[in-house]
Amino acid sequence: MYADEAKTIGRFLRKTRTERGLSLEVVAGLAGISVSHLSRVERGEAILDRMSHIQGVADALGIPLWKILRLPESMPGNRGTDSAATVGIRRALDAVILDKPGGEVLPVRELRKRVEIVLRNHRWCRFVQVSAALPRLIRDLHTTIDTGRDLDVLLPLAVLLHVHVTRMFLRHAGAPIDLRRLAVFLARDLARRHDTATSLGLAAYGVTDTLIKEGAFELAQAELDDISLPPVTADTVGLVCATMATRAWLIAIDGGDADAVLVTAAEIAEPFGELSERDQLDLAFGPACLGIRRIGAALALGDDDRAVHLARSMQPEAHPFPASEAFYWTETGRALARVRGRVDDAVIAYRKAEDLSPVQLYRDPVAREVISGLLTRARRNAMGEELQGLAGRLGI
Repeated sequence: MYADEAKTIGRFLRKTRTERGLSLEVVAGLAGISVSHLSRVERGEAILDRMSHIQGVADALGIPLWKILRLPESMPGNRGTDSAATVGIRRALDAVILDKPGGEVLPVRELRKRVEIVLRNHRWCRFVQVSAALPRLIRDLHTTIDTGRDLDVLLPLAVLLHVHVTRMFLRHAGAPIDLRRLAVFLARDLARRHDTATSLGLAAYGVTDTLIKEGAFELAQAELDDISLPPVTADTVGLVCATMATRAWLIAIDGGDADAVLVTAAEIAEPFGELSERDQLDLAFGPACLGIRRIGAALALGDDDRAVHLARSMQPEAHPFPASEAFYWTETGRALARVRGRVDDAVIAYRKAEDLSPVQLYRDPVAREVISGLLTRARRNAMGEELQGLAGRLGI
């Protein structure tokens, strides 16, 4: 957990650098950024929000990426559920790994219904309900799997649960990266038992996303390279496009232009619409969601004008769930924050994200960094007061 004085990336970097006795010049040189920019980041006057730069600083400091991007487990807006839920999920996953899940054997129909409910609650950002249901559901689902019956249904159901709910809830709860890794590696083992292109592809998507978050980019690329995706259908198009979006993200992290890959993915998705509740794999990677990734890819290249143009060309209401619409406003806020004279518009975008999914915004370390940086630029007007209130609710 962060120390109280290190609740933003900039403050954490300064604390870590001084503890290691490293100069600004040394860290900036190793990271490939200017000394003045790193100094301003540490003072909260500039923003470090490009993953390639964050990874460069992490390497220069000799720490893993996740240590920079981690957040306290107890955060505003979580209603105190994070720590208890994380402990319950860890114990359930440990029990499963040790072949002692300790749940009940239940009918397939009941388990499927419970998974559908927890998926729906997660889509609509009802994290309190998810935290209450998830540990017991993990135990019951794996106890039933251990009977060896109905595996063609239960194995892909468990992959779906761990990739979408367990992994993402732990991320929103600020859980340690090792616990999130445990969830996706379990999904990978289950997918190998099921041995279908769809299950293997979905598990690989969860694994690569987690590896990227911890800075293991080469391993993530190797995992992607091993995927044999199924043909594009209404049931699999979300998986195909999500995998392409992950490839694009790795290209962007490496400093390349990922837009062509994302445009191609959007063309593949276009005939199927935004999918929403019809996406059996719960990926919902339609044209609107891929558009958000195009904003992020432009920001990764430092093409702020293109990022703002892309954001303005999209319709936020087209996104199928509150979580994805909130992500649109978060990325739009990040793009606007980079443009001179658009501080107020950036604050408005972040407030819209907060209204849709407050915990999701509070849990985004880059958004917290951007909002902290905006505090130094906000004018003393109505939006300045809004920004102060937003920063207070984020605990920064």
